[in-house]
Amino acid sequence: MGFNFMTRVVLSFILIFGIIAFVALFTFSTNIDNQIVEGVVEDVVDLGSERINLEGEIDYDLLYLSLLEECRGKDKITFEGNDFAGIVEISCYEIASAGEEGIEELIKEKISEVVIREIDHVEVVDSALDKEKINKVLFILGVINLILMGLIIFLAKNTALVNLGIVGLISGLPFLIINPVKAFLENLIITFLPLGIGLDKLPSIRSIIELISKDLFVNYLVLFILGAGLLGLGIGLKTGVGRIKKDD
Repeated sequence: MGFNFMTRVVLSFILIFGIIAFVALFTFSTNIDNQIVEGVVEDVVDLGSERINLEGEIDYDLLYLSLLEECRGKDKITFEGNDFAGIVEISCYEIASAGEEGIEELIKEKISEVVIREIDHVEVVDSALDKEKINKVLFILGVINLILMGLIIFLAKNTALVNLGIVGLISGLPFLIINPVKAFLENLIITFLPLGIGLDKLPSIRSIIELISKDLFVNYLVLFILGAGLLGLGIGLKTGVGRIKKDD
């Protein structure tokens, strides 16, 4: 095993991890946005409201009358949400316009807005939604991957297609474990939810997992098939060139 071969092996392994990371980050970034976060928050707020109502802790008709009473001589009122929601502010005009039938939706909407504002300050979520930063990382990863491909082609010469085909095959292998990973994530999320709450009651979270899992499966499968095609083409050309030389 010469220096050239060992160098190609090292570069190929680095390229494999680079491609896997690029595909994963690209897939996540194209599926995660503010609307997704808002949908999750709305589901959580709805679920919390349903559970409170089932326990008989809130009578929204009485709450409406109480809020109207508190609004006398005021333009707006504030009240404490949960520890995460913080201070919730509602204008008295909105309360009067909502009426008894709409007060529940109004309160849920205001709590959702506050929770979303709080989430915007969470570093992990903020980073996930920062498309400019993600695009920079994707650009850097893409450039590094292209440089590695160029080096492999330069070193491999006649066996470049075979080398890149093997890289593509290995890089696409994660498609085989997408379903187990999806099941693991669903079970992990359920363990953090209060007893009795399943993902069927949080459709936004379930749809995110389904969407990302599906796209990851397709993207890695395409990569695997492309790698197989390059490998087959490389072997075909190599053996074909060999035969032509022998015939000559």
